[in-house]
Amino acid sequence: MSRSIKLQIINSTAENIDIDENLLMKLYLVTISKSLEDMIADASHNLNYGSLTVFDSQEIPPISIQDYLLRIMSYSKATSRSMVMCLCHIDSLSNDQDCPIIPTRYNIHRLLVVSMMVSCKFYEDFYIDNESWATIAGMTLEEINRLERKFLTYIDFNINTKLECFLNYVQMLLSYAVENAIVEIDIAKEILQAILDASVQEFGDSES
Repeated sequence: MSRSIKLQIINSTAENIDIDENLLMKLYLVTISKSLEDMIADASHNLNYGSLTVFDSQEIPPISIQDYLLRIMSYSKATSRSMVMCLCHIDSLSNDQDCPIIPTRYNIHRLLVVSMMVSCKFYEDFYIDNESWATIAGMTLEEINRLERKFLTYIDFNINTKLECFLNYVQMLLSYAVENAIVEIDIAKEILQAILDASVQEFGDSES
């Protein structure tokens, strides 16, 4: 993604900034969906329809990306952090010249749910088994197991995302929200600062 970042982290001495997780997830729902739409559009000129993968459906799913992401979030109980990580993994694959995956409308839904599943397993405190994820995805257990194995192979089993990378994606999503009048810039700055403060501790715990 090449969207310019216009937001700056506010003064690190700011105190008592609270984030409404539900509000943040709604914001991410819109911005991540649009980012994936942009990703598909950007990749379309490189598309080789002969290079199909296990993620490609025979037909374009009738449900929109945003509605599908909403379904995933509603049933998986994933947090906003996993939403960002999910986008990180998909964007990384789309920019990997050695990866056969090119995001299209034929594969983005499967990429989305498997990336979210992998992110939740690594970053969330709760556990949802693959059978439940298969139900959420509208797949069989065998199919989602196969997609998970292939996805992990594509990312070289590198699930951990560095703090700097995570914050870059948060900034990108918040910048999009500001540019499209979804949220005011002052609020976006406060959100970014609060996420920074919380993430330093969270990432330290996950990497220890």
